[in-house]
Amino acid sequence: MQDDISVSFKSGKGGQLETHHVMNGNPYRDYAEYYGLWVKLTPEEHRWLHDTADGKKYGLLLKAMAQEIFEEEYSHELWFETFHKNYYRKDGRYDAE
Repeated sequence: MQDDISVSFKSGKGGQLETHHVMNGNPYRDYAEYYGLWVKLTPEEHRWLHDTADGKKYGLLLKAMAQEIFEEEYSHELWFETFHKNYYRKDGRYDAE
């Protein structure tokens, strides 16, 4: 999902980074790891994503992006069978918008 893992996906900053699994919770975190649906974030960005309303909206955007990438590689059917929820809309908008 992220080409350059030496910098934050959100800000492009380097330094200490943490892995954010875009699909979280059991068993979705393991699936995210397997399919590469994760990004690197600074520790501050990672806390912001989990602890604030704006961060949670950004998390939904990441989920929609992950779904779009996954479906291009695999299929919508496999996405829904694996993750059981739609985040990406075919009209190009994300449900977080």
